[in-house]
Amino acid sequence: SSGINAEYGIGSKGEKNFGNEDRICEEKVREQLSDFFNLNIKVSDLTGAWSTDGHLTSLLGEHAGLRLIRNDPYECLISFITSACNNIPRISSLLLALSSLSPVSHSLSNTTFHPLPPISIFSEPGMEA
Repeated sequence: SSGINAEYGIGSKGEKNFGNEDRICEEKVREQLSDFFNLNIKVSDLTGAWSTDGHLTSLLGEHAGLRLIRNDPYECLISFITSACNNIPRISSLLLALSSLSPVSHSLSNTTFHPLPPISIFSEPGMEA
């Protein structure tokens, strides 16, 4: 399963009059968010299995609603690397700059989103080391 940004960007300005394309995209985003956050799995069903792990049990006690997300490994790695020794505005700036290299784009409510580019783009001539 790919990450949310791999196929559709996420953003909303709160408009209620979506066009048909936006409505379809919004439904896809909802499906992908549900998949990303594993919302089809009841956490209460898992807590019994997790109760044998002392560390998880203490986390569940401290963080009600804890969820295991389904994150694309490539997106996770890129986000981790860009977060090293950076603040949130800098991380956002770096990820937006990387995403702008993607040949793919999606629009929703007059906002264009780009997924992270494929890893192969970094080996193309002209890319800085």
